[in-house]
Amino acid sequence: MDSQLNLFPDDQPVRDNRLLFLALLPPTDVARKIFAHAQRLDSDHGLRGRLRPMRILHMSLHEVGGWSEQAIRAAKEAAKVAAQEVPPFEIRLDLVEYWSTSGALVLRTRNETNPELRNFHKRLGLALAERAGLKGVRFNLTPHVTMLYASNGVTEDLGEPVGWTVSEFVLVCSHQGQTHYEVIARHSLLP
Repeated sequence: MDSQLNLFPDDQPVRDNRLLFLALLPPTDVARKIFAHAQRLDSDHGLRGRLRPMRILHMSLHEVGGWSEQAIRAAKEAAKVAAQEVPPFEIRLDLVEYWSTSGALVLRTRNETNPELRNFHKRLGLALAERAGLKGVRFNLTPHVTMLYASNGVTEDLGEPVGWTVSEFVLVCSHQGQTHYEVIARHSLLP
């Protein structure tokens, strides 16, 4: 017998758990407010949820796909194009909602608000499809920030909206299953 069975061959590909996506990051003071709302809701309603760490609170815009140098280059190129087309804009999140299918308690915007965000999302999606050749770009958007995961939740009007001026967006690498996000690139909107 010339070869021996090897249960851990060196030439086997390693499963890469990295996912690339484009997102908005709230400024630190806004992230603190969102996190405080999550803590209050968890406590007030006895949700016993898994709070999302403040350092990774974000609003996803578009998924780019798995990690590759080609995907990173393409996403950066598309982001550069979209960034040159849109000036900074205001965003407001005013509704807490529980999504039972994922168990997510989110802070979201009502459908009738934030037209500038929707315009930016569309332009970024077109750039990803046309410039980067990304297939399956989704143009529907429910703007939200996931605050926690729980087996039950609440839906309520936030009262005073949480918001910020969006002047940049980021390309993020999510190390899935590790609650670790790495910012790969930042793109400033028109001055």
